[in-house]
Amino acid sequence: MPKWTKDSDWLPLDNAKAQVDFYTEDLKFSEAYLKYVKSFEKKKWKGYDKSLKIAQKDVADSKNNLVKAKLKLEESKKLE
Repeated sequence: MPKWTKDSDWLPLDNAKAQVDFYTEDLKFSEAYLKYVKSFEKKKWKGYDKSLKIAQKDVADSKNNLVKAKLKLEESKKLE
């Protein structure tokens, strides 16, 4: 197994697992916040559109980061 350094493009297995766990939880929180923001859709909330865009982007970012973390985890499993 190659030695891990800060310059490595892969992660130790425990770190990769922790990233997947983190982004799984992050996605849950992002989706919950998006649902909360959408609950104000029919109310006249100043700045609703801006808040909605931010919440939607947060969900998209969380999904992308989770996919990347899962790929890194698979890579780390192969190197272990």
